[in-house]
Amino acid sequence: MSKILFFNPPSRENVYLSTNVGVGVPSYPSLTLATLAAHLVNKHDVKIIDLDLLTNFYESLFNDMKSFKPDIVASSATTPHYPTVKDIMYRVK
Repeated sequence: MSKILFFNPPSRENVYLSTNVGVGVPSYPSLTLATLAAHLVNKHDVKIIDLDLLTNFYESLFNDMKSFKPDIVASSATTPHYPTVKDIMYRVK
């Protein structure tokens, strides 16, 4: 049994809020991560962190990593979120 930590990237602030569509910024959990976790939860210990809801997301993510001690860290990302997810994964590594 592996410990798997999924995180939803902090997308609202970095991508949408500074644009013309900032008023209609989407705020919803990642269905992709929920679907993946649902398929894994019977055989693995799975946790999802929504970094979009946290003010200091690096600190929160690393605190959760220290306490949960995952074997695998994963995320999903759309094209505008790729640089943020890449940076987070670099720091996680």
